[in-house]
Amino acid sequence: MRRQMGKHLFHILLVCALFLSTVIPALAASPAAAKKVYALPSVGKVNITQKSYFELNRVHLLPDNVGKTVTFTISVHNNDNSDLQFIDYWVRLQSKSGSRYTVTVLPEDNDKNKVSARTVEDFTFYAKVSSTTQLSDLVF
Repeated sequence: MRRQMGKHLFHILLVCALFLSTVIPALAASPAAAKKVYALPSVGKVNITQKSYFELNRVHLLPDNVGKTVTFTISVHNNDNSDLQFIDYWVRLQSKSGSRYTVTVLPEDNDKNKVSARTVEDFTFYAKVSSTTQLSDLVF
């Protein structure tokens, strides 16, 4: 029970750290720079229909007490006229050498199972990787 509470605390702290890493630089910007709107850079896209696609954003590799944790966000762009059932898809993470990692969706995204027509929905995942893993070693 105590270990599970520690896991949940770790996930909450991880989400807070990711959020603060994107908010603090924006708060430190000058008033002139605050008027500019910056889009997150896309790491990569995968088409799922002619109009809709998955986009990989916000990839982080964080050390922890037993190795490293990689976190990443997938933005699902549903530009079609009907809902997209997200439960029909899954995300895989592996190393360039072929080792596969277990990917887990963050608890707050766990109940999202569809993406409404003409909307974008973000899903954040994490996976434990070895302490020697670098971002350049990973294939999403």
